[in-house]
Amino acid sequence: MKKRKQSRASNESRCSEEKKYLTISIPLKKGEPLGITPNEHLFIVKIQPGTKCEGSLHIGDQIVALNGIKLKDANQFQYFLSVVTGLANITVIRDDKISRDMEESLAIPEDRRCNIMRREGYKYELININLVEDKKLGLSIRHFQNRVLITNIAPSSIASMHLKIGDHICDVDGLRVTDKVVCRRLLLSILKTNKKVSLVIERPVSQDAIKWVKKVLDTPENQPPSVKMHDDVVEITLRERIRIKSYGPPEKTILRQKGCHYPKRNVTFDENVLQIQITSDHDEKKLRSVRKE
Repeated sequence: MKKRKQSRASNESRCSEEKKYLTISIPLKKGEPLGITPNEHLFIVKIQPGTKCEGSLHIGDQIVALNGIKLKDANQFQYFLSVVTGLANITVIRDDKISRDMEESLAIPEDRRCNIMRREGYKYELININLVEDKKLGLSIRHFQNRVLITNIAPSSIASMHLKIGDHICDVDGLRVTDKVVCRRLLLSILKTNKKVSLVIERPVSQDAIKWVKKVLDTPENQPPSVKMHDDVVEITLRERIRIKSYGPPEKTILRQKGCHYPKRNVTFDENVLQIQITSDHDEKKLRSVRKE
């Protein structure tokens, strides 16, 4: 019992060392920018170099109060900050672990951050994978609610050096993926062509996040739909399926003669998109109004 109390006390002291409340005073003139960007949960995600808060505030600090006023969201913080004159006393919660995780996630290029939907309890990383001869990728994936999740990793494979079971693959070389088939094709084709590929992954770190991912991975892939269809919709769907199945095989065209070989046609996609604005052929001012009957 005594040992348990000691271990609990040591855990609490360790948590208190990592997580602490700080009030930082920064002199500001009216309208002067502070130089920080908080997210919707008031975590600082960006600090502008050369501003007064550089060196005082850290990436990952969570703002909880300004000049003694408790804050609810980023809009409220920006409003109170705009009327501050003289001194801005900013109270933050500083957690070294959160700061480290957020700094790692900020290593992700800005143009690829749009592929991330940040959630509490997860960390985000940019993973670079190089093709290794005589080694297979060794990755099994599935999709769940528009997320591609890693379900299994073969030992001593390429994936085992970089990824973990439960990782969510957000994008492949900057292309957002929500389907396992698309993800697998991209991975294999890019590795074959470039001998390397980069992934943005979402990794569960909190107990709740790990528990949720484990529950998802234990769920069969052929699970029933999350939204139950109404009885009339089910009836119409079944009737439509029967109608489609009742069709006979398509008749062969009489235009194609036996023994004729047509050249193989390939489909290509042009990346240069031509936009043409379509406007009315008539001037609205010259049109006559029609009386409604």
